[in-house]
Amino acid sequence: MIIKFYLIFFLLALPLFVLAKTEIKFSESSASDQEIKNLKEENKNLKKDIQNQTTITKIELENRRLALVKECNQNSLDECIELAETYFKENNFNKGIDILKEKCEGKLINACLLVANKYIAKKDTSNSIKYLGKACDNSDYESCNQLGILQFRSKKIKDAIETLTKNCANNFYQSCFNNLLIKEGQSSYPQNLNQFWELCLSKKSNESCNKVQDLAKLGSQKCFAKNVSFCLELGTFEFTRSEYEKAQKVYNFACELGDSLACYNLGQSLWYAKGVESALNAWKRACDLKDEYSCGYFYALKNSGDEFKKVINLFEGNCEKLDMNSCFQTASIYAMKKDKVNAIKFLKKSVEYGLAASTLFENLKEFEFLTGDADFKFIIKTLNNH
Repeated sequence: MIIKFYLIFFLLALPLFVLAKTEIKFSESSASDQEIKNLKEENKNLKKDIQNQTTITKIELENRRLALVKECNQNSLDECIELAETYFKENNFNKGIDILKEKCEGKLINACLLVANKYIAKKDTSNSIKYLGKACDNSDYESCNQLGILQFRSKKIKDAIETLTKNCANNFYQSCFNNLLIKEGQSSYPQNLNQFWELCLSKKSNESCNKVQDLAKLGSQKCFAKNVSFCLELGTFEFTRSEYEKAQKVYNFACELGDSLACYNLGQSLWYAKGVESALNAWKRACDLKDEYSCGYFYALKNSGDEFKKVINLFEGNCEKLDMNSCFQTASIYAMKKDKVNAIKFLKKSVEYGLAASTLFENLKEFEFLTGDADFKFIIKTLNNH
């Protein structure tokens, strides 16, 4: 709504500028006094109309905010986020952040993470650590990992090791990895096994590569001891190296344990290795475990009308709330269905909302059918220019 308000204001202000110049132009011409009088009257009336429309737009915004406040008070996080964003877009940071802070204090973990990310963007390390800590205290292990990294970068080494050690004990593999590197005195390090593998290759260091092998061995041991997060990390490592059979082995193990992400990733690995038909069963298993993204893929490929519509409506709805990931996922699902128009439409939205070039380039297989399309080429060019 606030975007719409600014757009209307700009479009409505433009005629004012033009008319103002027109008044000056006529006042210097040989037009009759009556003509000038008539023009001024028309201009005055138009200004009134514009002021009235601007007032209506402000009223619409305030009405929307009142509705959002009611929903937010019922702990509907999506509405709280939308409400906060209306203030952020007006550069009223304090008002927006206070809304999210209140929800964080009410134990809505995602609200704490959102607050932390806002402070990270403002380079406010103290508050970033504070609110990542709140999310971590509520067992959000990704936030704990981010907290440990931020503590390390803030030279709070003891706190970082303590945070990451606890998170490693909760089977969050990346924290085990980061903790090991900190203890070895690394001043700059990647945040997952796959990035470290790339570092190993770029430096061509036997020592670095041996560390990767040791970590992969540890990951395998932990995975087959039914620590699913290790399976996911190790599977991603093997998948990125195109070791699809090894990736499938660990993903399938975790999928059998009932992890929906592992089932989805198993489908991805099978698709890359053997073709899309081989992935359908894995995506169906993930869908049965309530992974909506996998449902989208499965129903798109199966041409299941009603089921597909239900899933795609969910993703499109989240995209309309300016959720970049949902926009990209919507585009991907339409791409699986070979729906060029909608794939391009939602891909453009995801770019508009901040899609990273790396995200698209890592998922180009979904969009292979768009190769050569002018709109797709423009999107690639736009991302490269960023």
